[in-house]
Amino acid sequence: MAIKALTEALAALPGTLLRAVFAPAWLAGYAGALAFGALTPWLLRAYFFEHGAGAADHAPAIAASFLIGLAAAALALGTLPDSSKVRWACVAAALRSSLATFAAFAGAALTGGEALRFPFAMLLAAVVSAQLAALAGFGGVGAWIAGRGAQVPRVGLAAALALSSTAILWTKAPLEAWYARSPGTGPVGAQAVLSLGPPGLLATAWNEGEMRFDFARTSMLYDEWLGNDLSWRYPELWPEREETPEGGRALNPGVTLAFLAWGLALSVLSDALGFVLARKIAEAPAPRLAPGVPAFQAS
Repeated sequence: MAIKALTEALAALPGTLLRAVFAPAWLAGYAGALAFGALTPWLLRAYFFEHGAGAADHAPAIAASFLIGLAAAALALGTLPDSSKVRWACVAAALRSSLATFAAFAGAALTGGEALRFPFAMLLAAVVSAQLAALAGFGGVGAWIAGRGAQVPRVGLAAALALSSTAILWTKAPLEAWYARSPGTGPVGAQAVLSLGPPGLLATAWNEGEMRFDFARTSMLYDEWLGNDLSWRYPELWPEREETPEGGRALNPGVTLAFLAWGLALSVLSDALGFVLARKIAEAPAPRLAPGVPAFQAS
């Protein structure tokens, strides 16, 4: 029965995703995301940042990328589905959020100037989209576990997203205690802080870009976070081989690929569980009533 349900769902996958992802309402939403992305750097440059040279001239593009990343996370959080009601709802939610993110960053590339050229804007969109896929996956599994509606997992994910997005502002003391207790593993904590929220991942991407912009060590955050007092480095965004303590080389998948893999796996799992559960409910035999017992008493 479970295999039959999954086979039917896989057969309907292309059509289901096309209808869900390219519905007229979402096409309008992608256009709105494109306009939002184009307006954000322009408005920041016109009203909040003075034109300058070097990094000062790139400030609107950097700030716009952070705003777009947070807006994309809010969109993904607000459109989390109840995975037990619609086929491939979690996979479709991840794709819709990713397309809206790519549209927004494509718009930002139109007005972001030299700092936010189209290839780099697409790289930022890929980094954010991978995290949104993980958000959809965890939301789908949480919705399946919680039962009807997705309010409980949505509230939990909202709290986790808020904490991870602001972690760089409140993790100084915990990380210093971690470094003092385990100096060898202390840098892992700093990498975790920068890996879990959209601001940290975007800061990592900007640090790897042509500008080498070091957001976590700017004067605004230097005293608030770790500065140069403790040894730490940004996490790796993309797959690469690293040396192991034993002298060998191991493949590090990178944060982006790890988020994407977890997101797709959890989304498919939650949707598959929803298919099986829906089939069991549909094929469950109706309760037999004793002679002379009204239906309302049986319920």
